[in-house]
Amino acid sequence: PVTYYSELSKCWFRINMKSTEDKLLVINLEDISKEKQQDLKLIESTYIDILTGLQNRNKFSEEYSYFLEQAQITGNKLALLLIDLDNMKNINDIKGHAQGDRLLRTSAEILKRFNTKMISSYRFGGDEFLVVIKNQYSLDSIANITDTFDPSPGSPDNDTMLFVLSTLSIL
Repeated sequence: PVTYYSELSKCWFRINMKSTEDKLLVINLEDISKEKQQDLKLIESTYIDILTGLQNRNKFSEEYSYFLEQAQITGNKLALLLIDLDNMKNINDIKGHAQGDRLLRTSAEILKRFNTKMISSYRFGGDEFLVVIKNQYSLDSIANITDTFDPSPGSPDNDTMLFVLSTLSIL
């Protein structure tokens, strides 16, 4: 069988061809678009965090050696900014996991605003995010991200007096 994408119908097809004893050619054309979409979702889930929509640790691990190589070739610096949300266990325990998930999504949305060709954001672990800044010339872009990053405007949470803090580390 051969697979083929048709631009005209915007569908994926599997094509099977057989010849019969009567020297006829039987062609079976099967729409496999849904199957291809599922395959694509599976591949994406390998590299994209489902909760936040950010690239994940797997994607960073795959790209990291390339980032280092490019920094060495160009002579530019590479900055890694690790952001760890503090008190996530308390937030999940007291306010519930839905509130904790909302905080993670909000943090991701803030980081997505910075994504460019030179800046990439990743969800690195449970409550950790990693920002990679390529072609780093000064601390201005790092300062811009750290000054802007506040996933919980209105902290402290008036109901439970929980502060959401983030620990920022430049690696």
